[in-house]
Amino acid sequence: MEANFQRRAPGRTRVGSIKDSLSPKGTIKKKKQDRKTKERQTQEISNLNVLIGRLEDRDTQQQAFATLIECFPGLGPSTVKEVYALIEKNKKPGRSSTRRMLVLLIAALCRCHPVQSAKLLPRILSYTCLRLRDKHAKTTDACVILVSAIALYVLPCPTISLPDAGSTTQPFEVVAAVFAKETSAVGEAATRCLCGLLHPVDFDGVSVPGPSTILAHAVRIRPFFKNLLADIVAKMDGSTMFATFSSLFLLLQSACLLARDAQEKGSFTQLGDDFAPYISSIYEAIEDSFQCGPRDNWMLRKRGLELLTLVLDVFALQESAWCSTVEIAKESEFEPSCSLAAMIRFLSSAKLPFLLQWRLNV
Repeated sequence: MEANFQRRAPGRTRVGSIKDSLSPKGTIKKKKQDRKTKERQTQEISNLNVLIGRLEDRDTQQQAFATLIECFPGLGPSTVKEVYALIEKNKKPGRSSTRRMLVLLIAALCRCHPVQSAKLLPRILSYTCLRLRDKHAKTTDACVILVSAIALYVLPCPTISLPDAGSTTQPFEVVAAVFAKETSAVGEAATRCLCGLLHPVDFDGVSVPGPSTILAHAVRIRPFFKNLLADIVAKMDGSTMFATFSSLFLLLQSACLLARDAQEKGSFTQLGDDFAPYISSIYEAIEDSFQCGPRDNWMLRKRGLELLTLVLDVFALQESAWCSTVEIAKESEFEPSCSLAAMIRFLSSAKLPFLLQWRLNV
């Protein structure tokens, strides 16, 4: 009988606790807790709003920016939307440094709270395009960092909200379409954002994400990567609008860099396999741009040479997995330690005589 009492006692206690939670006293206690939580969140939002306002002051903006960056990882999921609204309402800040910092704050939100940011993606892209119209170099750099954060952390989220998806539901294609539409208004700044979508950079704007991050990105973006390569090469083949090649060369550089990093950091060779068949067409486009392009367009030539050097380094000079699949990489005279002069000798034999116009002593 004593044992039966001992077994019943816990059950009686649980029933009592349930009754207490359903009692008016328990309801009042819960309401007080909810009110305190709401007041605390309201105060937190108010403090963040003050810090965002200080970004306009040259004397306080650096400290305010650093404090905001430190606060963002600890934000509750329910406050992310409100914090973004505080940033978004600053449509026309007076200082270019303030505009840059606001974009970087959104990038930090995307990195720290990707699930909540995914629901705000249409608004984030709209604000990014607004900041691109500032046509300020450092603000554009910040936009590239933001697009990189979107590519790495936001697009993988299942809760993503896509702007005007239309017939496609591929996140990369939808985001790319947004910036493609902006090209006529902001020029190459939009192309640079597309480069950030292809080959993302870390928050410092320079370094490449870690192996696991870049590998996951390479796997996700591959269908878009293949379609983009085909579209770019199709635009260049037979075209005489050489002035447009500069932006296309920039995109191809990013594609080549992604293929290289995916192979080096994640042993993911598929992107290189996708890139290799287009190398001969890319060479021809570079040659045509030198021979027939506008003589005063030095940026076109610079980017053509950068792309050419990069492709040779990745596919011909390095001991990569693709060398055996690329016909131009089978020259026995090449070793990984080749100099630029040796590259030019090889390019000359590969029917690119325009490089000899430099009159370099090869």
